[in-house]
Amino acid sequence: MAVISEVPTEVLTEIFYLLCKKPIFVCELNNSRCKEDFPWAVGLVCRQWRTAFLSYPPIWASLTLFDSYYDSPVNHIQRRSTGRSGGHPLRLDISVWSSYNKPFTMVALEMLSACSHRWQTAKFDLSRDWALDNIHPCSGLPTLEWLKIRGTLTDLTLTINEDSVIKNGDIPNLLPMLHNIKELRFRFNYYIQLDSEGSFPQFAPTPLNKLQVLDAPHPGILSWFETPSLCEICFTDNHQKYHEPLDVRGQISSFIQRSNCRIRKLSFNSGRMFFVGTLNDVEELVIDYRHFHGVRPSIDISSLPKLRLLSIICSTDEDFESLMNSLTTVLKSARVPTRSKCSSGTSISLLERVTVELQEQPTKNS
Repeated sequence: MAVISEVPTEVLTEIFYLLCKKPIFVCELNNSRCKEDFPWAVGLVCRQWRTAFLSYPPIWASLTLFDSYYDSPVNHIQRRSTGRSGGHPLRLDISVWSSYNKPFTMVALEMLSACSHRWQTAKFDLSRDWALDNIHPCSGLPTLEWLKIRGTLTDLTLTINEDSVIKNGDIPNLLPMLHNIKELRFRFNYYIQLDSEGSFPQFAPTPLNKLQVLDAPHPGILSWFETPSLCEICFTDNHQKYHEPLDVRGQISSFIQRSNCRIRKLSFNSGRMFFVGTLNDVEELVIDYRHFHGVRPSIDISSLPKLRLLSIICSTDEDFESLMNSLTTVLKSARVPTRSKCSSGTSISLLERVTVELQEQPTKNS
C-alpha cells in the first residue's frame, strides 16, 4: 500500500469521481443494485481512499431516489449524502410511483426542498398528488439549469425577474406545458417595465382548457390564452402609476369572446381608477388596496349587472381618519341602487353583501 499512499488526495478524488457513472442510489445503504455504477467499495480499501471518497463534494451531489426500493431508512442515507455534498450544486432524479413508503418519501421530499437553492438539475417523476404537495415552495433557485416535472401539477406561480424572459420567445414554449394547470399566477419583479401592449410578445393564443383562475400583473397577458373554463381573473398591478387609469375593457372583451368563458369573480390589487367594461357574469368583486394609500379610485359597478358581493381590503398601516375617509369614498362611489330603481325594470345590480377587511400590508414579494 506504500505506492497507493503516495497518490495525492486531489488526484484520488478525481479518479473516484470519474468512476461514478450514475448518481448515488440513496434507497440502499450498501448500494448493491447499482454497485457497478457507483463504486462504494473504493471507500473500503484503506483510510486514505476512504477519506478521499467521503470528502469530495461532487461525488455526493448527484442523487437518485426511487420510492419503490427502500431496504433501510432512506432519510438517514439522504441526509448523510447531502451533508457530504457540502454546498456543491445538486443533481436530482426523483421518482414517486406508490404510497407504500409514503412517510419516508414525504420527509425525503421536504429535505430536498430545503436544499432547493442548490439545485442544478432536477427531474421529478411524480405519480402521486401528495408527492407534489410535499415539495415545499422554492424561491430563487440561483443555480438551476433545468427542471423537469412529470406529474399532476395544478397550481403554479411563475415569478419573472427579467423582462428578457418575456421578450426572447420563451413564453410560447412554456405555455403548452401547462395544459393541466387549474390556477396560474404570474408575478413580475417591480423593476420590470412592461407598460405598453407592444411590450408583450404576440403569438397565437395557447389553449389551457383546465385553467380556472388567472392572476396577471398586466392585461396584455390575456392575449396569450384561450381558457374556456376560466371563472376568475385577478389583476395585480405592480407599476403603481396612480395618475393613469387602468383600462382593460378591450383586453377582457377580446379574451372572453375568444375563450367563450364566463368570469364569475374579478379581483384588482390596484390603487388607481380602472375600467372593465360591461361584464354580465361577474358576481363577486374584490378590491385590494393594501399596497396603496390616500383617496381610493371610484368603483362603478353599473357595468357589472349581476354583482352580488363586494369585498374591500385595506391596510392596517393607515391612520383611522384617513382610512374612514377612504372607505366612505369607496362605498359612495359603489353607487348601490335603491330598491325603487331595481323595481323599475332597469337591469342594475343589487349588492347582497359588502365586506371590509383590515389586513397588514403585504411585502413586495408576496
